[in-house]
Formats: sequence, C-alpha cells, structure tokens
Amino acid sequence: TYDDGYLHVVTIGETGKFRTLGMIPSLYSGTILKKPQAEYQTVHEVRMEIDGQPVIIEADGEMIGYPPVRYSLLPKCVRLRI
Repeated sequence: TYDDGYLHVVTIGETGKFRTLGMIPSLYSGTILKKPQAEYQTVHEVRMEIDGQPVIIEADGEMIGYPPVRYSLLPKCVRLRI
C-alpha cells in the first residue's frame, strides 16, 4: 500500500546506454518487469554510491545533490483522500 513504509524499486541490470533508454517507455507503461534485465524489490531504504566520475542526482527535474544519497520513507506520514 502507499503508506506501508516501503519503497517499490525497479533496477536495471547490466545493459548498454541505448538499450536502457529504450526501456523507458516500458517503465511508464507498466511492462518493465517483462524485461529480463529488470528486477523489482520492496525495501525500507535505498542507498546510492557512485564509483568514478561524479553525477548529479535529480528528482522531478530538480537537482537534489550528489552521491552518496539515501532515500527512505516515513510510514503513515502523509494522509491522502482518494
């Protein structure tokens, strides 16, 4: 559920840049998990560390910083009326 405290994460395994870009439409259409390189997990926390050249981390088109980063949720923190 949306308030269970878990992040729902899809990761893409080893693949080339163009193949990864080609998977973006399937991410939005909900068919990404049919790809053999895709893996789905539910986790409490995501940590991202980058070896080598620094990269900028973005969320919703906004620059939010540089690695290492940690993402987690606060369970039952937001009340939604649907």
